[in-house]
Amino acid sequence: MDIGHAEMVNCEGAPKIIRALGKRIGCLHVHDNDLYDDLHTFPFSGDINWNEVAKALKDVGYGGNLTFEADAFMKNYPDELIADCLKLLERTGRYLINLIENS
Repeated sequence: MDIGHAEMVNCEGAPKIIRALGKRIGCLHVHDNDLYDDLHTFPFSGDINWNEVAKALKDVGYGGNLTFEADAFMKNYPDELIADCLKLLERTGRYLINLIENS
């Protein structure tokens, strides 16, 4: 299931889709956007309500992987800062896991 795509205009919204799919969700594509464009930026940098997404994932008992499709924000960063960008993605992922577990 793709969180960013589910939150784009004319879509049902990620929490509703998560609850409808329930245990059938095998993996997640995780990225944020402005709810209109497929921006592929990291969670908490756009307009998706990650607290609601985390609550829905907790409600259905999701315990799988979070596959980030969130590298678009790095395209203009100098090579010397890419490692820092990747560290931010890793910390963001750990934060999101914690949010899901404690929702």
